[in-house]
Amino acid sequence: MRDQQYIDGRRNGVKACIAWLHKRADEMNDPHAKAILNSAAFGMGVDMKKEAGDD
Repeated sequence: MRDQQYIDGRRNGVKACIAWLHKRADEMNDPHAKAILNSAAFGMGVDMKKEAGDD
């Protein structure tokens, strides 16, 4: 089991990355670029949730 401070810090970091990806997607004009960034953000969220159960 990891230290709670490590878990919280990792979660906050991933959330910041997801927010950054969504923000960049909103700035894009190309629908394919938007889809790629939003898909990456979604995948990071899914992985974060999956790994949260592994601790």
